Amino acid sequence: MSATDTGNGMLKLLESQPYEVVIIDIKLEDVNGLDLLMTIQKMYPKMKKIILTSYPSSEEKIKVLERGADHYLSKPIKIEQLIEIVKQELCAGS
Repeated sequence: MSATDTGNGMLKLLESQPYEVVIIDIKLEDVNGLDLLMTIQKMYPKMKKIILTSYPSSEEKIKVLERGADHYLSKPIKIEQLIEIVKQELCAGS
């Protein structure tokens, strides 16, 4: 497991090793999370992508899911819930 607080950092991590699941915040300091999602979807279409947001909206949820996200979650989220979703995605990919 690795973590970074920037979109460009995430892309560098993805270049260095494969991941089965990524968790992307919509609001990042260097890029828009939706743009990052679309880039990752093009590069790694089979990778599971979970989007987090502090400002959920039904319009954004539709955009995110249409652009390849597997989940759209509102913050704050209980860590147990997030772990369960990641486990489900990892089991689904097996």
